[in-house]
Amino acid sequence: MCRCDLELRRLPGLPYRWSDEHRPRIGVMPRRGRGADVRWFDIEPGYAFHVGNAFEDEQGRVVIDAVVYGAAGFDRVWSGLGGHADLSSALADTPTLGGTLYRWTLDLRHGTVREGAADDLPVEFPTVNDSRTGLGHRFVYAVSAPLLLDDVHRPSIVKYDTTTGERHDHVLAGHWVPGEVEFVPAADGDGEDSGWLLSIVSSEDAAELLVLDASDVTAGPVASVRLPRRVPTGFHGAWIAD
Repeated sequence: MCRCDLELRRLPGLPYRWSDEHRPRIGVMPRRGRGADVRWFDIEPGYAFHVGNAFEDEQGRVVIDAVVYGAAGFDRVWSGLGGHADLSSALADTPTLGGTLYRWTLDLRHGTVREGAADDLPVEFPTVNDSRTGLGHRFVYAVSAPLLLDDVHRPSIVKYDTTTGERHDHVLAGHWVPGEVEFVPAADGDGEDSGWLLSIVSSEDAAELLVLDASDVTAGPVASVRLPRRVPTGFHGAWIAD
């Protein structure tokens, strides 16, 4: 997991590095609780930049979906963001160098944890239908962007079905890199995925706004808008209704 290294304050960049010495844990506090009420759950080593959603299920368990990196994936991405990393491990022949969609299920009654990755596709920026924030969700949207994550997988916009375990992709041409996907509910929609996915995709000299049907990602864009100038590849997106 990641830890602050005070010695790195003397150097340019972010003063954090991967550490095998610190025990990773997740703390769960009751909504109206205090620090003394936090319950700690030991988990497997990993690092997460972004959480897609978290909720309490019907059995009172806390479920968290996030994108999680192992040591090699963290070092490779962290060094690209201005951090300090051991690139010898990051450049080794490992199956996955990016983060993967990962789920923790914390059983408060029995004090146990069930955890694991959805698959081995490197992804980032997990999002859900905003109306499901803090509530149970079925679908998670993400992007696989080789520019940020690895040099093997093709850039794509991804939809995970957490109920069936299926993944649906819209694969982009090799020179396009997607930004974070935002879900926009359809005006007459009645399902969790009734709506649209928006992403600004960038190339070396152009940018487009892609619109996909969230219920059928593999069908490709239902619309695209060529922007008047290139928009550099960014991190996050947001949708604000009029």
